Amino acid sequence: MADTESRIALDADRPNADRRDLYNRKAFVQRLTQAVAQRPGRAPFIIGIEGSWGEGKSTVLEYMAQELSTHHPDVTLVRFNPWTYQGQDQMLLGLVRVIHEQLVERPKFKTLGHKLLGFVSTTAVFVGDLTGNTLASNSGKKGKEWADELAKGPSFEKLKQEMEQSLTESGIKIVVLVDDLDRLDHEAIRTVFRLLKAIFDLPSFTYILAYDPDIVAAALESFFDARGRCRGAGTSKKSFSSRWRSRNSTPSTSKRTCARRSSRPSTRTGWSGMT
Repeated sequence: MADTESRIALDADRPNADRRDLYNRKAFVQRLTQAVAQRPGRAPFIIGIEGSWGEGKSTVLEYMAQELSTHHPDVTLVRFNPWTYQGQDQMLLGLVRVIHEQLVERPKFKTLGHKLLGFVSTTAVFVGDLTGNTLASNSGKKGKEWADELAKGPSFEKLKQEMEQSLTESGIKIVVLVDDLDRLDHEAIRTVFRLLKAIFDLPSFTYILAYDPDIVAAALESFFDARGRCRGAGTSKKSFSSRWRSRNSTPSTSKRTCARRSSRPSTRTGWSGMT
């Protein structure tokens, strides 16, 4: 082929954390990761990384995973991709499984990991009630068997209080990175939010979700509009403690973009904070 002919470039749709940081995302990630690792208090915290397809959301999560592993080894890092699970029941089991696996790898938190696994297993029937679907009946045991067993023991609220106390006393910090949220169907997207609010709303946890805000808003909107309630976009905003928007732009243009979209001080990384 002649050198003057056009060449075809093939590029897989994968995070490019190992390649050159063309949009200066690492500087932002370093600051955000430090804030997450050192944040005061133990209350659960949910951070949204927003952007359209191809704007580098997955790359940011890759950078965060690298930063946490290298510079914050005291933080327990968990990576969860709900898109890899076929059903909503499997999503619940998958999330608790990946958290449990990371906890038991650390001798100091092995007992805590087993306790968390037992907590979710024991209260799964309550999760079904709280999330409005049949997760409990499809999670390994029949819902009736679990209900009968739970009737003999403490309430869901009591069990959760005990789990919260154990997490707080342990001093652990857990960061869960959730990617590909916007690849799910609408019901699965709603399930993720329900689980985080109903059962995994636990102290010491920080969740960082990467998603397309329009897709998530549409998923919530289709649910709430049918019930004559608030719009999805407003509901999705209320689900996060902090949200950040990504844009593929040069440092000079990103600074102007951030200034237009946020009243907060703009960054030089193509990101703006939104509350």
